[in-house]
Amino acid sequence: IDPAFLGTKDQLKPLCRERNLKVGGKREELMMRLYEFEEERINQTVEVEEDNNPIVLNANDPLIKKRIRTLIKLCNERGIKVGGNKGQLIQRINKYDEEERAKYKNKPEIKTGFV
Repeated sequence: IDPAFLGTKDQLKPLCRERNLKVGGKREELMMRLYEFEEERINQTVEVEEDNNPIVLNANDPLIKKRIRTLIKLCNERGIKVGGNKGQLIQRINKYDEEERAKYKNKPEIKTGFV
C-alpha cells in the first residue's frame, strides 16, 4: 500500500479483510496495519528476473542460499530441466517437490494388517 494513498476508512477496510488484518480502529491505524503488512511481505520475497518477468521467491526458502551447481545437481536428481537462472532452477525444484508431495498425499493408505 502506498503511504500516499488517501483512501477513506471504508476503502481501507476491504483491503485489511483481504489480508486477514484487523479492520477496527481509526483510518491511520488501518493505514499502518496495511503498510506494515506490505513491508513484511516485501521483506519475505526475492524477485528474480526471467525474460523481463519477475519470479517471486520466498526469502525463507532454503534453496536461495544454495549455489547454482548444487541446484543443478538437485534438478538432475529429480530428472528436471537444468537450464536457466537461479530463480528458474529454484522454481522448478519447488514445483517438482510440491507435485511429488501431492501424489503421495492423495494416495490411499495401504493397510498391511500389522499394527
